[in-house]
Amino acid sequence: MNIKQRLKTLGLTFLLGASSLNSKAQNTEPVPADPMPQTSVEQISSPTMDESISVMLDDGEMARHADSFFMMEEAIKKEKHSHYAYIPKSQEDFSEMAEKAINIINKVDPDNKFGQKLISFYNENKDNEVNLDDPLIRKSFLAFKKIVKRGRITSTSNNAGKYNETSYLLGIDAKAFHQLNQEANSYMKAFCNQIYSDDSRFKMLDVKDAPQAEKIAEQLLADKLNAYHISPQDTSFQYSNFKSAVFTNDADNEWNDWGLQLYIVPNELKETKGRYCPLAVVKAHELGHIMQRLPGEKENYGAELVELAPTIELIVMQDIIYKKMNGIPLEQEVKYQMSSETGINNGKIANTFREIKEKYNLRSYEDVLLTQEAKKSINMFMTQNSNMAMLANTNQNNL
Repeated sequence: MNIKQRLKTLGLTFLLGASSLNSKAQNTEPVPADPMPQTSVEQISSPTMDESISVMLDDGEMARHADSFFMMEEAIKKEKHSHYAYIPKSQEDFSEMAEKAINIINKVDPDNKFGQKLISFYNENKDNEVNLDDPLIRKSFLAFKKIVKRGRITSTSNNAGKYNETSYLLGIDAKAFHQLNQEANSYMKAFCNQIYSDDSRFKMLDVKDAPQAEKIAEQLLADKLNAYHISPQDTSFQYSNFKSAVFTNDADNEWNDWGLQLYIVPNELKETKGRYCPLAVVKAHELGHIMQRLPGEKENYGAELVELAPTIELIVMQDIIYKKMNGIPLEQEVKYQMSSETGINNGKIANTFREIKEKYNLRSYEDVLLTQEAKKSINMFMTQNSNMAMLANTNQNNL
């Protein structure tokens, strides 16, 4: 069903944030400023691991698609016929599950606040034609089905780093993200692939500035979450010596325990060739994947732009941190180490998308990328670089 369809919801809107507002644009003519001397690849490490952040995120994305390809087709077939499917097959399926769950709620714990919110949500929408791709419908279906299976009301998971149907952030930007995937052209896909695969995005900050940079990064993460009316304390991470990544827990079982698990490498910094990326910036990147996922999805198969908005945000946050530490106006473009792959200065990328976000007072970079200004900017970036344009045209021919 078309993700652009909008569902008017009230009862469970505590799971999603407010709509974007507009504000006045900034009209500036930035003059490039040279940053402090650049060195090469930066790394971050834990007591038992010495890995670059670029490797962490790249390997994390590989882990995000860890299911073997020969099993994918069977998994898709199974989901279509599984008794334990994570998403409603039809409006009738959704309504039937909701009514069974409501009978249990009224019987076992009629005063339960979470249960009453589920009931209010269903009553407000039961006479409407629901959009089965709406994040709220997906979340409530998972909650209703768990209640039916367990015979009791389920609530927020206590597992560190676990995000499921009770999590506020899960799917909060899913509509914009899936609309973006529908509207993407070959230039946008090639731009995404290039900025994500290019490690110049981790060469913007010097590890010697880590104490000051980490404080600023933590405030920027708090500002990001505040736009969704939550605080950093409302987020959860599982710390380990593994990769910073988001994994899908989606093995079919009788409880339908679908969820996402977010892992972050602990904040143990080690200087390696002088460069690093603040921990709070990595957290913002990985939380972006939680926020763009539709509840109940097995994996982001075919979502070619899954890394575009989180990577742009990672570049923008580091650019803001650098400017705050060095007293450079936000509108001024900094000449960071030039990307050999894209030929695009990360300072230009940061300014372009941050200014669009500020101009329209948008919450997410998925929303930013849906604007005509962002699409025109990406086309301009691509056409100004012959290698990028050639790659995009090749991709277009292979579509």
